[in-house]
Amino acid sequence: MSERQNAFTIKTNRLSDEVYNKLATYAKSRKLGDYISSLILRDLDDSSTERKAMKDTKIYEMLEHIKNELADLKTLAKQQVL
Repeated sequence: MSERQNAFTIKTNRLSDEVYNKLATYAKSRKLGDYISSLILRDLDDSSTERKAMKDTKIYEMLEHIKNELADLKTLAKQQVL
């Protein structure tokens, strides 16, 4: 194993140990379920807010595009009449 891979493995193991110790602390205090639930709810709230903002932006962009296309069609129609 290269030195870089070894360093990565050591760092990953340390992080895993920290996560395990944190979860073990919550599990011992019977708060593990509450902790996991709070993480899930936080992720759901963040993603739904971001998703809604993305949807709103896309709708606005579509409406702007349609408005521009209609303006172009109106201009073309005026030129055809003349």
